[in-house]
Amino acid sequence: MSVELVNQIIKQALITVLLASAPALLVGLVVGLLVGVFQSISQIHEVTLAFIPKIVAIFLALIIFGSWTINIIVKFAVQPFSQPRILAPKRVGRSLKTVETISER
Repeated sequence: MSVELVNQIIKQALITVLLASAPALLVGLVVGLLVGVFQSISQIHEVTLAFIPKIVAIFLALIIFGSWTINIIVKFAVQPFSQPRILAPKRVGRSLKTVETISER
């Protein structure tokens, strides 16, 4: 396995993690922002008011985007097995005995 291949696998893993977590994170960000604006306007500073809507929204986002997220993760996990030559060790060459036998023929 070469350094370039390892770097490519790490890059793909990071992209997969970002794509898989993006829907839940973005929904949590938007709901948190909306709840924060609502708390500022109404001056209601209840702790549970900040957490419960975010938890429910993230849960719904995971339900809605769950199949898409699983597809992305499965594609990443199956990719090395669909290209087994990438992960297989490379042969350096034939042994000296084999080369002599071939040259004698």
